[in-house]
Amino acid sequence: TGIGSSFSSIALDSVWVPASVRTIDDRAFYGTGLKEITFQDDKAHPSQLVTIGDRAFQSTSLATMALPGSVVTIGDNAFAGMSRLTSVRLGAKVAAGQLVAAFPGAKALASIEVDANNRNYASVDGVLYTKDHSHLIAYPQAKNKGGSYAVLDGTTDIDDYAFADASVTSVTLPSSLRRIGEYAFESSRLTSLTLPDSFETIGSWAFSYASNLARV
Repeated sequence: TGIGSSFSSIALDSVWVPASVRTIDDRAFYGTGLKEITFQDDKAHPSQLVTIGDRAFQSTSLATMALPGSVVTIGDNAFAGMSRLTSVRLGAKVAAGQLVAAFPGAKALASIEVDANNRNYASVDGVLYTKDHSHLIAYPQAKNKGGSYAVLDGTTDIDDYAFADASVTSVTLPSSLRRIGEYAFESSRLTSLTLPDSFETIGSWAFSYASNLARV
């Protein structure tokens, strides 16, 4: 019913997770060479996985991640440092208040998808927002490499680490924006940024190591 941190830093290629597992604990697969994970999840054996702990898959070699629809909570940095991860799919039950700073260091990530029935989150062209679009939670680092992106109108907050390591060079911010979180644009490739007149708060280290940033 649970997977502890037993596998942390062990050389490991593939894992099959039975439907009975309800929790994957903090750092469970941290630092393993894990390349493939399969969750048993079908009509006869629906997955009971509810909780994924902090840093559970950090620094693994998974290229894709499709979580069972039963998952409710996802810990901090759960998918951080996954340098080969290109896509993530989240189910309908993921609770509100999750996923901030879940993906830093996933530099190949191109898309974050969310089940349309999820009441808390939405994927807009692969970018993760809260359902009401008030918070931009995570922008995939490899999306629109060298290009531009316009944050949705009505967005008030860009959350912690949202654009960390992002490959876009231009981001247009809406007049509704009020806050940029901590490390939000850390190590991004932004060259310039214009803050709206009504903007209020910038978090610590928001533009740290953004070495191409020439004008704000």
